[in-house]
Amino acid sequence: MMSGALFLALNLAPTEEIQLVAYRIGPEATLVVMGLSMLLVHIFVFEVGFAGQEEQETPLEALLHFTVPGYAICLLASMGILALLGMNDAHGTGAIMANTVVLAFSASLGAAAARLLV
Repeated sequence: MMSGALFLALNLAPTEEIQLVAYRIGPEATLVVMGLSMLLVHIFVFEVGFAGQEEQETPLEALLHFTVPGYAICLLASMGILALLGMNDAHGTGAIMANTVVLAFSASLGAAAARLLV
């Protein structure tokens, strides 16, 4: 999952769009983006029916064992990329978290695709 997250996030992180979107959304919308990211990863990997899709006991078990840790990997990768590129310099904690969540949205889609391919 990390490889897919890095593949998409490294292409988007150097652009200004991540910071512009993060600046324009509020804290409530940031939480909605987090929830939407996890929902899309879960649907993409477990519910759509692609070849290579994981089989799980229950949807809740799959959410807790695969989706939430996978999204945590995407958040850590996004935070690391933004720190590496210096995109978090001179920003407050709220702005850093918003930037990370916005970048993790695309990283989570890449991670879901990588999970199906690998």
